[in-house]
Amino acid sequence: MSARTGVTVLVWLLTLILFVSSIVVAMGLKEEKTFTKKTVIVKLYVYNEGLMELDLEEYLQGVIAAELPASFHTEALKAQAVAARTYTLKRLDGIKRTGSRYPLEADITNLPYEGQAWISIAERKQRWQTAFDSNQEKIAQAVLTTSQEVLTYQGALAEALYCSTAGPYTEDAQAVFKVQTPYLKAQPNPYDKHSPRYTDQKIFSITELEKALGIKLKAGELTLAASLPQGPDVVMAATLLEPWLNPDKKNSALKILSRNRSGRVEQLLAGERIFSGVEVRNKLGLRSTNFTFKVSLDSTRITFSTLGYGHGVGMSQYGADGMARQGFNYKEILNFYYPGTDVVSFTQIWE
Repeated sequence: MSARTGVTVLVWLLTLILFVSSIVVAMGLKEEKTFTKKTVIVKLYVYNEGLMELDLEEYLQGVIAAELPASFHTEALKAQAVAARTYTLKRLDGIKRTGSRYPLEADITNLPYEGQAWISIAERKQRWQTAFDSNQEKIAQAVLTTSQEVLTYQGALAEALYCSTAGPYTEDAQAVFKVQTPYLKAQPNPYDKHSPRYTDQKIFSITELEKALGIKLKAGELTLAASLPQGPDVVMAATLLEPWLNPDKKNSALKILSRNRSGRVEQLLAGERIFSGVEVRNKLGLRSTNFTFKVSLDSTRITFSTLGYGHGVGMSQYGADGMARQGFNYKEILNFYYPGTDVVSFTQIWE
């Protein structure tokens, strides 16, 4: 072999080595990038304890343990895992743009009204006692088998809102959160009737009601037929209700003025003030805005009856359990409560 030929071979060998090295480096970078995406840390502020930093999947186990009974069907737990993972990543994405509003720059807290409920391993052991091992394994498997899966709509993380018990209909996101979301619309929900929170009643004296709402009522002005029931049985209705306005023009000290198409109260007249259904729910501590009321014969007490528990938007947790017990898998459950969304790996979209 001539010197020239030897140089040529050496050049080719060096070129091949560089080429192979570049591929290895590229693969390494890709793996490193994927690993970075997999390892999402959630900064959780636990009141009375402080800030904790948890891996996303570990954090989700505490969320599911707090949000759902461990007795729920496995497919319902999986649906909750995907919804909670989506909700969490959506929050983290928002914090990158607007910053944290929680103590110690936390991403989220352990309080449900500030995001999602969460309980520690110690709390789980105390709650479950001898069933801890089996319950923990069940929840851990629900998180593991849905690892990295999130809900997306048109390629972006969805607003994966959920509630305990929606009742006969889920609610429009617009009615509660003032946002137009195509996959969070009111629709029939026949799956959560087994919920222990499906119906509830709260009784108020006239004085208690006046104090809670900041109004004055005259007992003589209260009427026995002060509210319209749900009309034709909403639970059995085949289609959504149309928005409803009270046709009764008669003056009354207490009267439901309008309901939206999910059957929930939009406006209530009390004394000389008009309240939104959400305001009434918050001020009276009702379980939902899907309520009726009845005045006692002596006009001294008012009983509020509610259907459902929570804001009603998105997935009903008890509804997910009901669907699972009827044979639906977690993706079918998610498709029902978030129609038009897709279940994908967050590594495809998360930066």
